[in-house]
Amino acid sequence: MLLIKYFYKNLNLFLILSIIFLIPLFFIPEHLVNSFTLPKIVLFRSSVLILLFSYVFKVFLDKKFNLVNNKLIIFLFTLFLFISLSSLSSDYKNFSIWGAYNRQMGLYSYLSFFLFFFLLVSIIKSKPQIEKIIYTIIGSSFLVSAYALIQYFGFDPFSWSEIPSVTGRAFSSLGQPNFLGHFLAINIPLTIYALVFLAKKIFYRFFLLFLLFFQFYALIFSLSRAAWLAFLGGLTVGIFIFLIIKRRKRLIIFLFSLFLVLFLFTFNYSSHYSGHYNGYYNVGTRISNLLNFNQGSGRMRINYWQASLEELSQADSKTKLFGFGADSLSNVFVKHYGKEWGIHETINSYPDRSHNLILDILLQFGLLGLLSFSFFVGFIFFNIFKYFKNNEKNSEYWLIFTLTISLIIYFFNNLFSFSSVSGFVYFYLYLALICVIIFKHSRREIEINLSTVSKYLILLFLFIFSLSFIFFKNINLVHADYYYTKSLGAGFSSRDKCLKTFDFIDKGLRYNPDSLFYRKEYIRYNLNCYHYFKDEEESDWIRDNLLDIIENTKEQEDNYGYRLYEARIYSLLSQKDDVYYARAENIYKELIEKSPYIITSYKELARLKMQKGEVGKAITYLKKAIEISPLTSNKYLNKEHREELENELNSINSILNNLEYQQNNKN
Repeated sequence: MLLIKYFYKNLNLFLILSIIFLIPLFFIPEHLVNSFTLPKIVLFRSSVLILLFSYVFKVFLDKKFNLVNNKLIIFLFTLFLFISLSSLSSDYKNFSIWGAYNRQMGLYSYLSFFLFFFLLVSIIKSKPQIEKIIYTIIGSSFLVSAYALIQYFGFDPFSWSEIPSVTGRAFSSLGQPNFLGHFLAINIPLTIYALVFLAKKIFYRFFLLFLLFFQFYALIFSLSRAAWLAFLGGLTVGIFIFLIIKRRKRLIIFLFSLFLVLFLFTFNYSSHYSGHYNGYYNVGTRISNLLNFNQGSGRMRINYWQASLEELSQADSKTKLFGFGADSLSNVFVKHYGKEWGIHETINSYPDRSHNLILDILLQFGLLGLLSFSFFVGFIFFNIFKYFKNNEKNSEYWLIFTLTISLIIYFFNNLFSFSSVSGFVYFYLYLALICVIIFKHSRREIEINLSTVSKYLILLFLFIFSLSFIFFKNINLVHADYYYTKSLGAGFSSRDKCLKTFDFIDKGLRYNPDSLFYRKEYIRYNLNCYHYFKDEEESDWIRDNLLDIIENTKEQEDNYGYRLYEARIYSLLSQKDDVYYARAENIYKELIEKSPYIITSYKELARLKMQKGEVGKAITYLKKAIEISPLTSNKYLNKEHREELENELNSINSILNNLEYQQNNKN
């Protein structure tokens, strides 16, 4: 029995260290379209369930468990409650509970983060455990940084659609440059802490200096301005707090004045920077545009924030209190797509986040979600300040100081961006480490008095529950994306290839039947392949497949992307049966009313009118599409966006010219 206890005591810590080490590093290239987010969240959620089972098993062996702080658990439970209510009452329940395809940040993922936090504060108790976690963070960060530099200098063994050595932006194993920058920015302070307080031998200090060099340059090569600003902002706050602790008032005044001058200079330079880099990114252009909100991603953030505030001001009482639900904001922002958006971003595209932590929480979880999150985090920060006031300045004191700076960097970054899976994991990890230290004297043990039968029943239920979720709601998602990836490779160039494509996407849907994304792709495949099936029985089979997926798909009414595919189905079927014509027309008009500046709806409605022989109306809609498009001469268009816009307009003008030629000849 003692051997079993020892094994499970170490197993819990091993599982925690594995999560911390592997989540930032884990990705599956080439075999998955969603190569980064999906593998990370699947590994994380599955590992947390295994950790939960291991923790409960150990609790039953010890016949007791530790509760770190009553108020902390109450605040955590309140946050869990309101986020759950928000997601379960959402009009987009599938998104809110299970998450959208790209982000995977539904209620299930949030509950996994909360559970991870609870398990951390319950399991981690000692200084050696904390030091092992710090070493694990440093080891993972080293490999992330090394891979970023490998990418940047052109030695990446994997092939990506955006090559870092060409674009100038590394993304490492995080999958996106901003996520890489965010991850490194919150970890660099911890490396500095380890260099000062943990490394005793010269070899280890040399290694940490080497790692610091790697981290710094990987942060630079991410070209993430949000991460740069957050890191500088957090570092500045850290220096000021340090000087306040050391009572250096004159130096504080001098540094504050210097910081203010530098900020005003940078802001003035950025605001008057009229050029735009028309090639790929480099450090110079990113710095020169650091605070430029007139163009590019800076301007788009202003647009997103304005749309968020407008949506919140127009929302009903329920939405203001509970929000739209987790991971559902693409359904919100599509309504606010404006003509200007096509200048600073890919035309006809819209975000799924507001790129601001406060606005994202308000939109997803409402005022109650924001308040519960604020009370949870605020309670921890309040106790951090109490700790600073009442404790001596030892290594634990400076660890709390360092972790606080990392959290400040996290919040600064998310005023202009949002977190990835790795970002969330490390956010709750750092909060938990702080809580383990500042609440160590309020920790209390609670005895468990359950019969052996009850323990076995609970463990059996937990085992079945965990295994079911790991298999059906995690591993199956990877299988689904694997078959989706294979379906993309099969192509649509012949009837045989289409049949193979259908087979792969069918398998993907069987593994993840609730995914609206895969359903849209299933529709796209059928639409692209329809003309290869000349036999009436086969074309009827495709028609029945398309109608069946419409009949069985939930949440289509307010999802722009799905409704667009639904209109395409009816448009195709109207070639043989006029009953579908009115359905297609009505949906296109609904989409135009919902998002009047998205060109796609006008263009496709024009094609429907052409198909019906209504040339005059088709011309009207094509001209309207041109009218609502940005001008290609706009000075804020970069090379990539100008080419996309020109291609779109050339396509529309080509159709328009043919129609006008036909109409003139007819007259």
